[in-house]
Amino acid sequence: MNPEGHLPQPFRATDSKGTAPPESADDAEKIPYSVARVAAEQYGESGAGIVQFSRAELFNREVEALPNISDEIKKALCDPRTHPRAHAEGYMLRSLTRQGPEFDFALAAAAYLSPLLRVDSENFNHIQEQAQQAIGVTGMRGPDSTMWWTFAPYLYQSMVAKGVAEEAAFQRLVEWAKTSPKPNERIGLAGLEMFVKEGIRDYGLPKDVNNILHKFTAQEAERIVSTVFGVRDKNESLPNMLEIPKVSDLESGHISYDAARDMTREPAILDKFYSTGSFQRAVQALADVPTEVKKSLMSEQINLPGRLRNHILRLLARPGAEYDFAIALIKYGPEIFTKEQKEQDNIGQVINAEYTDTVMWWTFAPYLYRNLTSKGVTEEDAVHKVLDWVKSSPLYTGPRREIESLHNLAGLEVFNDEKIIKYALAKNPKDISHRFTAQEAERVVRDVFGIKEKTEQNQAQAGMTPSTVRRS
Repeated sequence: MNPEGHLPQPFRATDSKGTAPPESADDAEKIPYSVARVAAEQYGESGAGIVQFSRAELFNREVEALPNISDEIKKALCDPRTHPRAHAEGYMLRSLTRQGPEFDFALAAAAYLSPLLRVDSENFNHIQEQAQQAIGVTGMRGPDSTMWWTFAPYLYQSMVAKGVAEEAAFQRLVEWAKTSPKPNERIGLAGLEMFVKEGIRDYGLPKDVNNILHKFTAQEAERIVSTVFGVRDKNESLPNMLEIPKVSDLESGHISYDAARDMTREPAILDKFYSTGSFQRAVQALADVPTEVKKSLMSEQINLPGRLRNHILRLLARPGAEYDFAIALIKYGPEIFTKEQKEQDNIGQVINAEYTDTVMWWTFAPYLYRNLTSKGVTEEDAVHKVLDWVKSSPLYTGPRREIESLHNLAGLEVFNDEKIIKYALAKNPKDISHRFTAQEAERVVRDVFGIKEKTEQNQAQAGMTPSTVRRS
């Protein structure tokens, strides 16, 4: 290692007897921990040295002055809803002044990181604690905080290169932050525990992307992505982006459950508004939504109980099937909920809760609605059928703790055996989660709702409906 921290020639790791093993193509340039230890002491930047801001306005001023950053990114960083939390401001600002993986990671983090870290006071305590634990790592300056921001750019780069969607990569990074046992005391993130034994101190990446610490971090990030995150070689049948299929195209592009298992991700926390004024401002801020739709959503005269308005607000901000279903739910949902209070309450026990069935209903409802209407079912009847699907869950009649984490909705029980965890649709409508959901919605409409082809609509109306397959 020369004075600039560059490698003049490949290093070869030695065993405990000091003997170098036979060299292979894979480990010819592997950097040993002994070299990394010296490099970290000599070139590593301290997490304690990041810039701190006493007010958000000061951070926003620095962001506005950054060159080569788009107005869209600056807006996201300055928006109170996506503003980096605590010391994450300093880490983000530093990354935005760098080159290579750090800069690329910071641009993506502006869109995905802060929303994933937001804590909602209405969520269950264990969810709160997990989210707060992640913030306690990404927003602090302890050893694991420094190492999270050091490794995150290269972990992100490696995952995206292997076909993981950008948002899913950030979800894995947030989960990784939660593996820290004592973020302010020592390095303990999953996959980095051996650094303490090897005498490697926490370090920030130096500006020089050719420095040995960048090469070492990339090397170790590749190991962590494989052994901790479980993401190995890129699956050519599982590209990062896939076009949303038409119903008639599904047969030619079937996505296996193995592929779906790799793409599934934990849903982000739902934004909720606790005052009429804040909710109305959020509705007014929606772009490309007709005025009459906004008025209906804000009207206190229409019956959309519980968290329905918050979910609909989320769907209206997304193109495609989610937007279309939101419009239909605003139009036809209130009448359904007004008819019978008990049915409203029972449906709300599922779609306004925090169960696996809650997440999966909101994930599948838009594509069930799209599939039903494509087969000739009227918009109103399609909304009725999708809401009626809720009744196939035993949770419709009340909480049952032993099954709250399982897939209970008719047609989705197979996900339990296939170990597909609950997931939400990605923001990008071209993400594979949309195609897989469209594919499975086709199956549910056929096998559970009993609707196969458009010409069979009248026959199906008298056949099986979701409520007839409810289990005890």
